[in-house]
Amino acid sequence: MVRSSLRTCAALAVVLALGSVCRGDLWYVWFGQGGDNLWSNPDNWLLYQTGENLVPTGAPNDYVILNGLLAEANPPLIQNGIDAVCGILSITRDINPVIPPGDYPAMNMTGGTLVVTGQGIWWGDDAGCQATFNMSGGVINLTGDPGIFEIGWQEDGSSPQCRGTWNMTGGAINCKGISMPGGGGAYGELNVHGGQINVGTADGGLILRDDNAKVNVTRGTIVLEGDETVRVAGYVTEGWLVAYDGLRDVVCSYNALDNVTTVTAEPTLLGDANGDDKVNDADASILGSNWLRQSGARWGDGDFNFDGKVNDADAAILAAHWGEVLAGSSVPEPATMTLLVGLIGLAWLTRKWAAPRK
Repeated sequence: MVRSSLRTCAALAVVLALGSVCRGDLWYVWFGQGGDNLWSNPDNWLLYQTGENLVPTGAPNDYVILNGLLAEANPPLIQNGIDAVCGILSITRDINPVIPPGDYPAMNMTGGTLVVTGQGIWWGDDAGCQATFNMSGGVINLTGDPGIFEIGWQEDGSSPQCRGTWNMTGGAINCKGISMPGGGGAYGELNVHGGQINVGTADGGLILRDDNAKVNVTRGTIVLEGDETVRVAGYVTEGWLVAYDGLRDVVCSYNALDNVTTVTAEPTLLGDANGDDKVNDADASILGSNWLRQSGARWGDGDFNFDGKVNDADAAILAAHWGEVLAGSSVPEPATMTLLVGLIGLAWLTRKWAAPRK
């Protein structure tokens, strides 16, 4: 298997002297020590084979390695004005096995472009890796062969579990296939909260293999090449493809003229945490019960801006849409409106007392 041989080669690269080359592959490893977190800064990178500080060039066999505490403490950022390239984007423990399991490498993209010219993206790749990609803008093009977008992979029988998470609130991804999870018991999660993912069929289209694969569509769009309605329906039935964490229905339609299948979520209201088509006291209660949660929050917990937290920003969204329903109108109960005002007031106090003393 090609990938197995590549992994063996990767492990050898760690112990070989600098300047050696493994099957012609080069390893651009993120160190994030350039004084910022910009992908375009050479001082943030180390080319293992030569010890030089070089930005990835984008040759098909060149790896970009983001792993361990290096990418956790200062994750790379692609923003407007940065045109990044690489052969393979990989979150793997192979290149530095001395880092213990449980590391949390990450990457952020707010604008700019990323072109992947080789095998593709291996996000969350190898046992023990817990990787998160946050994308709010920009464009990613997977142009290589096969051009696969893979979330979650590990060797059969390996442990602990790998978890690859991709959070998208804007931007666009163009790929030749999505594979989730890649295998071995890994977990892969793709949250499409905004933007659009265009998936071709050159490498199989959208492939969800088992219960460890989860695609959650909210305010974003997935466009699949060809008529994929039957496959999408099967994924929905299995619970592998959901809308708003299962609170809403997945909407799937085929356009014969363009030969594409579009996957979106049934519309819902901002602030409707329980999916009952209303923004009222029930939603305020949910938000209140999760108030100041700092990580891992979802829509059903009151995280209406998809940042993984429940705080004053979410309370403001709830307040802005208070009383709305999908049909008709309603008036919030006075007692609950007092609760809502109290939450927003608490948020203000939190910011005030958390401010540093001058």
